[in-house]
Amino acid sequence: MSELVLIGDTEAPEFFGLVSRLRQEFPGLPKHTYLDIPAWERIGNNDRSSALTVVLQSWSDEYLPGEVDRLVGATLFTGLLCCYGAWCEGDGRTHRVWPHGTRIPLRYAYQVIQAELRRIKSERPMLPPTAARDEVFLYRQSDDRPSSRPGHDAALLVSPDRLYRSTLGSVMTSCGWNVTGVSTEPEKLSGVRPPHVVVHDLDPHGDVMLESLKECRSRFPHARLFGLASQPQRSFIDDTDIVVMPRLDPMLAVDQIDSHI
Repeated sequence: MSELVLIGDTEAPEFFGLVSRLRQEFPGLPKHTYLDIPAWERIGNNDRSSALTVVLQSWSDEYLPGEVDRLVGATLFTGLLCCYGAWCEGDGRTHRVWPHGTRIPLRYAYQVIQAELRRIKSERPMLPPTAARDEVFLYRQSDDRPSSRPGHDAALLVSPDRLYRSTLGSVMTSCGWNVTGVSTEPEKLSGVRPPHVVVHDLDPHGDVMLESLKECRSRFPHARLFGLASQPQRSFIDDTDIVVMPRLDPMLAVDQIDSHI
């Protein structure tokens, strides 16, 4: 049984980075790659029981509803993810082909695939295809990954959003970080011990946030700096001193922090 199977156009430029990383991690992956779902049905009998099947989707109507239904049924007791590109961002509202629990945007795909493989190894069941959006969100915030640090790596979390600060702080703590959370008022930084990393909320963009970020850079010049933004400004994307991450998914943000440490 293969641990991972790929279905879709692996030569598409938008999937180059993801496919390259997966092939490095799974050298035998080319033998378990199929151009489309019918090809998987015709010649992929040995891969029907693979641990995880990942479909690459470049445009909205690339796969027929009947094909998807058969694939969902065939992978019901293993695992299925549909990794979609930029042209499919609106499918959750305009198309009903893929169940919510299977869809992942390309920008998060590698982290979600890794999390699902860890979950399979721990013998926890996959999310059912009938799961609602809120169930999908809660499911992906949990993780079976053992902490890679003994809990002494200090992280400073700066955000004006108290609820978001608490949520992300809880996820980071569960992954082994020793988190101190503060708001964006500069005086809140007084007395904070130098952290290993600074995770700064970049929303909303404005003078208060920029002043707080400047103060963090000044006080903690040796800390690794991460920014969280819904729609990052070009100035942050071009700034090599800060790693900008999507703000919406705390678990995936923690995965990206760990990958840069």
